[in-house]
Amino acid sequence: MTKTSDKDKICLQVKKTCIREKGVQSWNTVRRQIYSDMSILQPGMPKDGIPGYLAYNIRNKPQRMKMRTGKFLGKQLRLNHNYLSPAILEYLAGKVNMAIFGMEDSDNMTFLVGGAIEDAYENCVGSGSCMAGSDHHKVGLYCMNPTRFQLAVMKLGMNSGRALLSKLDNGSFFMDRIYYDSVSLQEAMTDYAVKQGWYYRNSDSSCSLNRHQLSRKDACDILHVSDLEWEDGRVPYMDTLVSGNINNQGKLDISANNGDIELCSCSGYIEAGGYTCDDCDDHYPDEDSVFFCAGRAVCRSCYYENYFTCDYCGNIRDNNELNEIVDMGISVCDNCTADYGVCDDCDDHVLDRHYMENLDQTVCRVCAVEYTQCDNCRNWAKNEDIDENNECPECPDRDPDDDNDEDDPEPPKPTDGAEVEKEVEKEVETDAGWLFYGGKFRGFPIPDRRRPE
Repeated sequence: MTKTSDKDKICLQVKKTCIREKGVQSWNTVRRQIYSDMSILQPGMPKDGIPGYLAYNIRNKPQRMKMRTGKFLGKQLRLNHNYLSPAILEYLAGKVNMAIFGMEDSDNMTFLVGGAIEDAYENCVGSGSCMAGSDHHKVGLYCMNPTRFQLAVMKLGMNSGRALLSKLDNGSFFMDRIYYDSVSLQEAMTDYAVKQGWYYRNSDSSCSLNRHQLSRKDACDILHVSDLEWEDGRVPYMDTLVSGNINNQGKLDISANNGDIELCSCSGYIEAGGYTCDDCDDHYPDEDSVFFCAGRAVCRSCYYENYFTCDYCGNIRDNNELNEIVDMGISVCDNCTADYGVCDDCDDHVLDRHYMENLDQTVCRVCAVEYTQCDNCRNWAKNEDIDENNECPECPDRDPDDDNDEDDPEPPKPTDGAEVEKEVEKEVETDAGWLFYGGKFRGFPIPDRRRPE
C-alpha cells in the first residue's frame, strides 16, 4: 500500500477546509494555483521533526526553508487576507499539523494519575480554568482515587488539551469536557474517545456515546462513580458529574443528576453553607465569620491585617486605599477624599484648612499655629520671622498710624505657641458623630459646616 505523502495530506486538508468555508465554486477558482504552488514547494515535515513547522523548497533555489504551518498556508499558498480569515487559517493549520505529525497515534495521548494530575492543573495544561493555576490543590479528589480518575493529555508543539477520564461504576469510561488551546486538539481528542468506545462530552455540553446522543435519563443512569475517598477543601468544580451524596461508609458518590449535594463550587468544599476566605483559603461555617469586599470573602484575621472600613461610604477597602483625616479622627478610601484637603506642611488629609494667599499654601489647624499674620501688611509668615512688633520681614518701615486702622482689627496674639485662641460657637454632632465648628482660629475663619435646620 502506497504511503500518502506529506504534500498530499496538506492538499487534502486545504481542499476540505476551503470547500467547507468558501464552497465548491470558489475552490475551483483557486485550486489550480494552490496545486501548482504545492508542486513547486513540496511542503512536509522538517528534518528535526519539530511539530507546528513545515519545510518547503525555495523557488529557484536548491535549499529548503522551515516556517510555522499557519504562516506557510497564509503566505506561501496565499490563503490569507481576502480568502480565509485568520481564525479559519488557525483551524486549518491545526488540521494540517494533525495530519503531518500523526496525532491520531495513541502514543500522543498520555494519561496522568495521582499527584501528576495536580501538577498538570497547576501548569494550566490545555488552558486555564477555575481549578487551574493557584487553585490546583482543589482537584485532590482526582489524586486520591487513582483507580477511578485519570487526566487525558494530548500535546502538539506548544499547544495542549486535557480532559478528565472517569471509570464508571459499570466499568466503562467517560471523557469529560475537553479544555484546549487549539481547536484541532479538541477534535483529535474527541476522535480518540470515539475510537475507544468511551462515553464523552460534546462541545455542545451534551453527553454522547459513539456520536449518538444519550437521553437525560440514560445519562443519569449510566454516569455514576461511587465510593470515592474525599477530603473537604479538595473537591473540585465538576463539569458533568455535578451531583453527590455521602454514603453510609462516609465516602462520596458522584453522578450526573442524582445527588443531594451540588458539586459546582470553586471553593473546594462540599459541606452545606460556609465561606472560604479568598486571601488565606481557610473555610468558615457561616456569614458572621467573614467580611465581604468587592465580591471577595475575607476572614476576620485577614480583614484586620489587610483591610479597613471607610468611615465615609461604609465600604470595605484594601489598606492601600486608606487615608487618615487627622483633624476628624476618621479613615476614608481614595474615592471619598474629594471633600478633604491636604496640608502643605504635614501632608495630612484634613477637613478644616486655611489658605495663605501670599505664601500660596494651605495648612491644617495644627500647622496654622506655626504662622502669624503681619500687623502691617496682613500677610502670613512663619512665627520665627515675625519681629517684636508683630511684623514680617517685608515691613521694616511700618507707618505707626496703621495702629489705628479700625478696618483691620488684630486678633490677640497668644503668649505661647502651644496656646491657640479661638472663638468657637456651639459644637454640633452630626449623624456620623463628627464635630464641625464655626468661629475663628488664629485670626482666620473656620467654616461653619452645621447642617441647616
